[in-house]
Amino acid sequence: KRIESGDMGWKLGPDGRSLIALNEVGAKYEYDHVISPKESNASVYELVGPRFVDGVLDGINGTVFMYGQTASGKTHTMFGEPNEAGVTQQVVRAVYDKLAARMQDGVAAGNKMKASVQVGYFEVYNEELNDLLDPNRRNLPVRASKDGGFQADIVYRAVGDANAALDVIREGSENKKMGQSVLNDRSSRSHSIFRMRVRVRTEGEGGKTRTTMAELNLVDLAGSETLSDKGDETNKKETSHINLSLTYLKKVIGELAHKASFISYRNSVLTKILKQALGGNSRTTVICCITPAAEHFKDTRNTLAFGTTAREVVLLARANTAES
Repeated sequence: KRIESGDMGWKLGPDGRSLIALNEVGAKYEYDHVISPKESNASVYELVGPRFVDGVLDGINGTVFMYGQTASGKTHTMFGEPNEAGVTQQVVRAVYDKLAARMQDGVAAGNKMKASVQVGYFEVYNEELNDLLDPNRRNLPVRASKDGGFQADIVYRAVGDANAALDVIREGSENKKMGQSVLNDRSSRSHSIFRMRVRVRTEGEGGKTRTTMAELNLVDLAGSETLSDKGDETNKKETSHINLSLTYLKKVIGELAHKASFISYRNSVLTKILKQALGGNSRTTVICCITPAAEHFKDTRNTLAFGTTAREVVLLARANTAES
């Protein structure tokens, strides 16, 4: 809804990179960028997308999180509307466009080029991991992997072009848990992760080969909510699990930011499956979606506080390559 100036709880700082509370002295939160509500999803992509697209083609893992309260615009920003592509659609098309250009340049330079893209789409619902591309694959076990992270038996599909990848997203979205919340008629009731696996093999002179391998995660987190007496038991259970997993996520981010000796990844399925993205070998960006409306001041402040803590986490991403 349109917010009148007298109903605002926050204003943009003079530096254009901070938000200042209007009714709480000293409350100011700084970020790398603050994106106006007037900006389109294309503007969001231009800020965050290209470095992740280039990175996954160079063998560097990447993750983009959408974080914020229910009805703050996370899913709209991540997946868009029929008349406005979200960050995910723009990333997918850019990956294939840039991959085609690199393949062409490699062949022109006399190299033999081979590439593959696989995609998976899954959700964490009520602390269970479900494969959105196979409704029969539910409550999948999450186990430790050799690289120090965690893994699960997610189904990945080879996709030859952007349209095929976007068809997979549409298919998976039909299986995603959605429902009605206090703030939204159609609200995500699970945390969803769309993952791209990109592998590029270059064979140069003398048969020497170089292979890069990387994953790109696009994460749409369900929004935190106040547990209400109005919902049925299913809704209350969903809300409770959403809030619990977000609490564990905030705990892990806080531990990483303060360089704790022990990081509690194992407390939640969400933090286990995203361990590498949170504190491992990855480039990671968090996009915090908020409303400046005064009536949601507390929720907005909590989101902004999470964003500033996440900004303190330092990750050292490295390229995943193999040469022979």
